[in-house]
Amino acid sequence: MHDQVKRLSRREIPSVNKVLVALGRCDLPRPVIVDLIRRELSKVRAAEKIPAFEPIVELVRRSVEELCASRLQPVINGTGIVIHTNFGRAPLASEAIRALKQIGSGYSNLEYDLVAGERGHRGTYIETALARICEAEAAAVVNNCAAALVLIVQHFAQGNTERPTSNAQRRTEVVISRGEMVQIGGGFRIGEIIQATGAELREVGATNKTTVNDYARAIGPKTAMILKVHRSNFFMSGFVESPPSEKISALARNKRVPFVEDLGSGAVVATEELGIADHEPTPAEALKSGADLVCFSGDKLFGGPQAGIFAGTKRFVAALRREPLFRALRCDKLCLAALQSTVDLHLSKATAKIPALALLRISEDEERIAGGFRCESPRIESATYRLHCGRPIQTRSAYHCSSTGRSCSRSDSRCMHQRQVIITKITKDPDMEFDELSRKVIGCALEVHRNLGPSLWSQHIVNAWRVNLHMLGFHSRWSFHCRLATKGMLLDCGYRIDLLVSGDLIVEIKCIETLLPIHQAQILTYMRLSKIPVGLMINFNVTKLQNGIQRFVL
Repeated sequence: MHDQVKRLSRREIPSVNKVLVALGRCDLPRPVIVDLIRRELSKVRAAEKIPAFEPIVELVRRSVEELCASRLQPVINGTGIVIHTNFGRAPLASEAIRALKQIGSGYSNLEYDLVAGERGHRGTYIETALARICEAEAAAVVNNCAAALVLIVQHFAQGNTERPTSNAQRRTEVVISRGEMVQIGGGFRIGEIIQATGAELREVGATNKTTVNDYARAIGPKTAMILKVHRSNFFMSGFVESPPSEKISALARNKRVPFVEDLGSGAVVATEELGIADHEPTPAEALKSGADLVCFSGDKLFGGPQAGIFAGTKRFVAALRREPLFRALRCDKLCLAALQSTVDLHLSKATAKIPALALLRISEDEERIAGGFRCESPRIESATYRLHCGRPIQTRSAYHCSSTGRSCSRSDSRCMHQRQVIITKITKDPDMEFDELSRKVIGCALEVHRNLGPSLWSQHIVNAWRVNLHMLGFHSRWSFHCRLATKGMLLDCGYRIDLLVSGDLIVEIKCIETLLPIHQAQILTYMRLSKIPVGLMINFNVTKLQNGIQRFVL
């Protein structure tokens, strides 16, 4: 009887065409939708209980929406991360976009020599131009930086015909510091990528400290190369040491071992101009320091399309180009077209036209004005600028973005289904974040007061605060000008904020007998002008600092 009822219920499962009609207009091609409907109906058929027609249609509709949302489409990046891996990294310059359209819409001289009138070499100009940018003897391009690293390791550890081929003397070891065994996007790790080529890893040093002697002790008959990986997606501080490239290259030359640097981010301009605290080494600097080869990405700080660029000694670059693997990793005409335009902008000193670099150059005040025009929400919040996923820029004080003031734990699904998707940074409840920041800053003040005691405000207290805030990972600005943004202009009101912590918290410091209402009015004025909703008033001239602290929230 149960089986008979079950068979009868199966007859109620709607046909594919009935569900298709009920769905109405969809943006996906019909064959894709039909396959998806069949897949969902199979799940319904296998279930114990058959739902009604409307829930079945709604189930299919959700699946269609999810699949439609996975199509490649433009999004508005509201996260504050300028070069975001998940959003396609660096946006292309308008010159690169025009080149893509021009080359992609017709035929080109991709592998044709227009002068000789015969088959030519792919990428002759771009390799010459990249060698000039890197101040190298030669350069070449593959489809991404990981591919460039694989090609280099495969050549030196497996395919280098200049080396002995007997098993006893085969050089397969890649020497690398343990502190540079980084994990890149998608869960892939440098060590696993190297091992995938058939090479053997020889890790040296400790996570936080590696010396040139560690490298020297590791080099032996099986050593194929020394690899230095720049920590471009994270940083370490504290008891940290690693030898400079000059010392490693001197050791490599003495031991007759190739020295390769993976620079990752591909900065070819002075990163200090971009508000980046830690200097990102350029390919030219790495090669001058003695590296035989460098490799880096084309779609990060270089500002172009996804590509892996390697440059260095002419004989090594030529040998890598002869590798069979190079053919499998080469770039297509569209990548080369966009990269060529980006290279020309670098050589023409027109980096202001490269969107990623232009965005990083925007000053805090310019961003605040722009944020005021774009945002209609009641509050403008600040957060640490990020260069690309995972690594905060330490000296860039803030970016400014709109805040709804609501606590959220995931993206708004309604937003995801709109034609123009806006993706923002999801954080903890704003009030919780401000409370946590206030507690840490107050704790820092208590420690300074405990060590130095009640006193008048002086430079030694400022210095103690600087050290403690820095150790906590906060960027602080002292005697900060408070300007009023109105009608697209910044007006200097003559006000100076004593301390701005991480762009999120105003701190006014006093050394007086009693805090008066005028002092409270002062900090509230600063908070309103700067649109920063939380402020602290700290009076150091008290026996117990707890009695001298007041917190203000707009």
